[in-house]
Amino acid sequence: MLQFYMLKKQSVHILLILILGLLAYSNTFNAPFQFDDRGYIVDNPIIKDFKYFKNPSVSDRLHDSFYSYSFKNRFISDFTFALNYKIHGLNVTGYHVVNLAIHLINALLVYWLALMTLKLQVASYKLQDSLSTVNCQQSTNLIAFFSALLFVSHPVQTEAVTYIYQRFTSLAALFYLLSLGLYVKWKVRSQESGVMSQKPEKIQIQESKILTPNSLPRTLFYLLSLAFAVLAMKTKEIAVTLPIIIVLYEIFFFSKSQIQQSTVNSQQSTSRLTSYVSRFLYLLPFLLTLLIIPLSYLSANKSGADLLHAVDKTARTSAIPRMDYLFTQFSVIVTYLRLLFVPVNQNLDYDYPIYNSFLNPTVFLSFLLLFGIFCLGVYHFYYSKNPPSSPFDKGGIKGGCSLFTVHCSRLMAFGIFWFFITLSVESTVIPLEDVIFEHRLYLPSIGLIIAFVSFVFCFVFHLSTFNLHPSSFLSHHASRLTVFLLAAVVIVFSIASYQRNALWQNEITLWEDIVKKSPGKARVHSNLGTLYLANGITDKAVSEFQQAVSINPDYIEARKNLITAYLNKEALDDALRELIALSNLLPGNADILTPIGGIYIKKGEPDKAIEYLNQALLLNPQHINALTNLGLAYASKGWNDLAVSAFDKAIGINPDFAFAYYNRGLIYAKKLDYSKANVNFKLACLLGYEDGCIVSRTAPDRK
Repeated sequence: MLQFYMLKKQSVHILLILILGLLAYSNTFNAPFQFDDRGYIVDNPIIKDFKYFKNPSVSDRLHDSFYSYSFKNRFISDFTFALNYKIHGLNVTGYHVVNLAIHLINALLVYWLALMTLKLQVASYKLQDSLSTVNCQQSTNLIAFFSALLFVSHPVQTEAVTYIYQRFTSLAALFYLLSLGLYVKWKVRSQESGVMSQKPEKIQIQESKILTPNSLPRTLFYLLSLAFAVLAMKTKEIAVTLPIIIVLYEIFFFSKSQIQQSTVNSQQSTSRLTSYVSRFLYLLPFLLTLLIIPLSYLSANKSGADLLHAVDKTARTSAIPRMDYLFTQFSVIVTYLRLLFVPVNQNLDYDYPIYNSFLNPTVFLSFLLLFGIFCLGVYHFYYSKNPPSSPFDKGGIKGGCSLFTVHCSRLMAFGIFWFFITLSVESTVIPLEDVIFEHRLYLPSIGLIIAFVSFVFCFVFHLSTFNLHPSSFLSHHASRLTVFLLAAVVIVFSIASYQRNALWQNEITLWEDIVKKSPGKARVHSNLGTLYLANGITDKAVSEFQQAVSINPDYIEARKNLITAYLNKEALDDALRELIALSNLLPGNADILTPIGGIYIKKGEPDKAIEYLNQALLLNPQHINALTNLGLAYASKGWNDLAVSAFDKAIGINPDFAFAYYNRGLIYAKKLDYSKANVNFKLACLLGYEDGCIVSRTAPDRK
């Protein structure tokens, strides 16, 4: 009994949320950089030098346009990575600590937002007795508590937390929740002080005193909410839905009380119009933040037509037609729903089919399911605004707190709409390269989790009586049963999160799991092969690259890696075959013709080597490796003067090219010009070529 009472205390709730989050992610602090982490953190020059933050225009000079794009449009996330690098270097622990801290704060913000919303609902109705009031307060606390617990422990969130690069998502969600929460806090304070409900002539008086000491904290909530909205927009593009969610929240949870208050006086129509105008003016700055993201893509001298074209071009990161992407997303969103309720077979890199017809059974049935869920949200919103009047007829509000008509229905509707709206950026008609990623569920899941927990407590109200009508208070047995069932789900999710995080402890383990789940996707085989190759597991690397190439014969990166693996194995014929195939895919490429010549040198066929190397030099006369290999080919035929000439040209292009000095020294030694040979060996040694050091130490003894 004491334990159940303690479970209803908010301080205990906060402590348990933090403890559960720490336990679920306690095995992530040493998880290595994975997937895009290496490209966009380990190799990202922006996060390694604060000069880019002092003078952002410097980023335009970077060769990789993605770094500049990310810096301009996701400035805040890059800044946090820069701070991490400044403090921790490339020690992954520091990055994981920050990611987990963000996730825990988000869980507390979910708790805070749900609690505030439920209390708003409770406060909007007068309860008839203290028993109803106490019971309703306990119910709202538990709904908020379990919403936060499910959010912090759900295994589908691991990709947004353990995958370091996806801090973009969790950090944007943090600013998103802070902005919305502070807006709600400001609105509640405003209503309490009467600013939003005075007669027109009194509103003007109050607004003139808006910066007085008594009103300063309230104004600070509003300004902070707006500031966090801006930060969210500069963290990740998903924040573009924030103003829409704020307007939706205004409609769902504030419009009724304001209209009722504004129509009390005799000038009903004027007061109502004033109320709407006042509310719009306060919402206007948030609506204007919608311009931040599209304007971030553009330079100041762009015209309106160029603006729209640039936004469209930048947003389209995939060759998938828009309608095909939309049809596919109907199925993807159903997969997201399945992952939220049954989080099994999670995958970092899904091999998802692309659908190109609305009449495809998978697409059409998915659409019907999603449309049904959306209609359910509309129904609950309507039902919450128009509840039956009788306390004995389907959840009437007389006689006590009815979660079904007052709290649950409204909150369930809002949660459903939140889910669809926050998914709209990445799951509608803007084609992205990957149609599905689990981290895209991080922000949308909040709405659906709150809706689900509200439904569970609402359902228990029906079970607490035997006539299938909601009771005015929750029976002890029903309440305990609900808590135990939800606690069991939370425990299962926490264990699943811990186990999922265990896969992230090793790069090879994670990608072996991905290959098992996406065997038909070329990229996953190539990525696993790259890891095998880096760890010296060459035979397995070859096998993975071969599978990648068989799935996608035009996969250039996989072919290049396969060539490297063959060369590591000294499988020259196999490497040569792949290089020739690659040269057919990329004709006129000196970087491909040069290693072909190098292999022919190793095979003892200098004539063919010279043929390919001369072709490479016709394409690029400054190709230093082609010149060096050509010198080696000439040397193997005994054409020493031509060999020296080729090495001279290579050294002329790069005076610090130690390998050319060493080989030129060998030619001079063959020509018995030991003084010049020794000079070249010493230069090679000074430039760090160890063989040059060895030869230069023995050269003086030669006769």
